[in-house]
Amino acid sequence: MRTANTQISPKPYGAFLLFEASTPSTHKIHRELADEVLKCIIEKLESAGGKVSRSQSLPLQTYSGVILVGHYFVSKVPPTWESNLRNSVHELVLVGAQSNQIAVYTSNSDYRRTVLSKVGNPASLSPYPNLSALGKVNSARLTSAFLQSGPLNAMWLVGTHKSVHVKPDSKILSGKDLALALDPLGDSTYLASAARSRAVGVSLRGSGIWTTSCRSMDDFALRVSDAFSKIRSSRGTAWRLPVLANEIDSFSGVADPFDFEVAPVEFVEGVANKRLAIDLHHSVGFRLANYAGASTSPSCFGLEIEILAPQPRTTTTTQVEIEPKIDAPLGSVIFDFDDPTPMPADPILSMALGTLRTSPDLFRVFFNTGHTISSGVLALSIPKDRDFTNWRWINFTKNGLVGSLAVKVSKEKPEQNDLTKIWTDPNEDSLFSWFVDAVSNAPSAAALDLKPLNSNGEDVWLFCDDDAGEVADFVHVYCPATGAPEIALVHMKGASTSGNRHMVAGPFEVVCGQAAKNLRYLDAGTLVDKIVERIHDAKRPLWNVPHQQNIPPDGDRDRFENVLHSIGAETTYRVIVVQPQVRKAEFLLPENQPSATNPRLGAVQLRTLLFSVQAAAHSVGATFLVTGAN
Repeated sequence: MRTANTQISPKPYGAFLLFEASTPSTHKIHRELADEVLKCIIEKLESAGGKVSRSQSLPLQTYSGVILVGHYFVSKVPPTWESNLRNSVHELVLVGAQSNQIAVYTSNSDYRRTVLSKVGNPASLSPYPNLSALGKVNSARLTSAFLQSGPLNAMWLVGTHKSVHVKPDSKILSGKDLALALDPLGDSTYLASAARSRAVGVSLRGSGIWTTSCRSMDDFALRVSDAFSKIRSSRGTAWRLPVLANEIDSFSGVADPFDFEVAPVEFVEGVANKRLAIDLHHSVGFRLANYAGASTSPSCFGLEIEILAPQPRTTTTTQVEIEPKIDAPLGSVIFDFDDPTPMPADPILSMALGTLRTSPDLFRVFFNTGHTISSGVLALSIPKDRDFTNWRWINFTKNGLVGSLAVKVSKEKPEQNDLTKIWTDPNEDSLFSWFVDAVSNAPSAAALDLKPLNSNGEDVWLFCDDDAGEVADFVHVYCPATGAPEIALVHMKGASTSGNRHMVAGPFEVVCGQAAKNLRYLDAGTLVDKIVERIHDAKRPLWNVPHQQNIPPDGDRDRFENVLHSIGAETTYRVIVVQPQVRKAEFLLPENQPSATNPRLGAVQLRTLLFSVQAAAHSVGATFLVTGAN
C-alpha cells in the first residue's frame, strides 16, 4: 500500500453494514478487517474481468469515539457491452469500530453483498478470518433499534406465498404511516426485506442501515456511534413489524415440504445474483423427491436437479438430499447436503449445486405446516388477530332540544320509514333521529369525527339518501372556505337486540357489506353523478343548519349540488358504520381481546370483518370508523 493522500476529505454516504464480534477488537484487527474488505472486493472484481489500481490506505484514527480505518482505490471494470474497455471509478471502504461492534462502509453498494457473503463462514476454512468471526445483527433487533419509535414511510415486501395471478409476488409501499395501512389479512403473507422511517432506512436481511450524505468523517463517525448505541440498547428485545409474516429461528415444527422453486428475479438483490437467478430460471429445473438422507428432521427433502437446456448433454439430472438449517452466526437459512456421487461434470449442474450451497436466498421452499423459506430466511405466515382500534364509543341519547331521550338502539329508522318524524315527533327514538341530532351539536359531532351543522349555513351539509340504490344512509359534506373539504358516507344498522348484545360479526355483516360496495362513490364527481337527481327529491331531507324540532329541514338543493361540483381532488373521505351492537364493557372483556389465549370466535370474526372493510376503504384513500355503545 502507498501512503494515504492526506489532501482528500472523504464525505461518505451514511449507509453501512452492522456486525458484532464475540469479543472486543484491537487496532490490529481493525486494520486486518479493512484489508480483508478490500481483498474480497478485489476478488470480486477480478472474477468479473476487472481489477483494482492506485489503492491507498487511510490511517487509523478516532472520530467521536469511533475508530475508523480504510482504503480508497480505483476500480476498473469492463462495461457490459464491451469486454476490452474499462470503466474507472474511485471507491472508498471504511471499517468503524467500538468495542465489539463493527461497521463496514463501501461507496459502491454492490460490494456490501460481497462483504456479507464472507461474514459468519467457518474461520478455519475462510481466507477472511476476521470477517468470518463477525455476526450479523438479526432483523428483530434491527427493527427494535431503528423502526420501533416512529411511523414507517416505506417498506420493501417479498411474498412467502406461492406465486398466483391474483396477488403480487413482491411490492414496495410508501406512505405516511404504513403500520396503519397494512392489511392484516392480505399482507400477512409478506416478509419485509427493508423498511424506512423518516430518519433511517434499514436492510433487515442485509444487517445494514442508510441515512443521508455525511458532511465529514466526524459526521459519519457520529452516525456510526449512534447506530452502535441503538444496537446495544436493542439487546434482549425482539420487536417485530405488525401484520407481516414472522421470521422464525428454528426448524422445530417445520414439516412436509411440497414445492421448491427459484425465487422470482424481482426478489433477488445485487446485479450478479439477478443474472444468476435468470440463468437458473432458463437452464435448470428443480423437483422435490423422496428424502433418502440420514437426518430424521421432517423438514428435509430430496431435490432432483434437471438441465433444461435443449442441446444434447451426457448427464442431464442429479439428486441431492437436503437438510435446511439455521446458520446461527448469520440467522439465515443454509442448505446442508453432500455432493452427489458421482459428482456431475456438466457445468450447468455444477453451477446449480454451487448456488444451492452458497446462495440459498435465491430459492424458495414451501411447507404444508405454513412455513416458507424465502429470501434466505424461514418465515411463518399466520393471519394475525389484531385489535381494531377505530371504534368511537357513543352515548346513544338525544341531547338537543328534546333533552336526554334514550335511543332504541335496535331501531334503525322511524316507524314506516316516515322521515318527517325526525323533526315532527319529539319522542322519535330511532338511530336516524339520533344521528341528525348528534350532527347538530358540536360535542356529539366531534365524537363521530364530523363537523357540526352550524347556524350560518355556509359549509356543512347533511343529506339523507336512504332508499333503494342509496349511496349511504347519510352523506355528510364539509366544504370550508379554505382548506381541504371532507365527505363522509354514513351507514346505519340497528343492534340485534336492546338487551344482551354480544361482540359478534352477524349484526355487522349487512351494514359492512353496504359500506364496502358503495366505496366506489367516494369521489366528489362520482358522488354527484350518482345522487344528482335525488338531491332535488323533496322526500330526501337536506340540512345545512342545525336540526330544530318542528322545523323541517330546508337546505338549498341547488347550492348543495354546486358545492359538490366545486369539490376537487384535495378531499378527505371517511366511511362511518353506525351499529350499536357492541358495548364498550363487552369489548373490554378479557376473552374478547386478541391477546387472549383462546379469544371468543365471534370477536375474532368481527375484527376480521372490520379489517377487511377498512382495507377496502384504505384502498380508495378513505378512513373507516365504527361506533359502539359507551
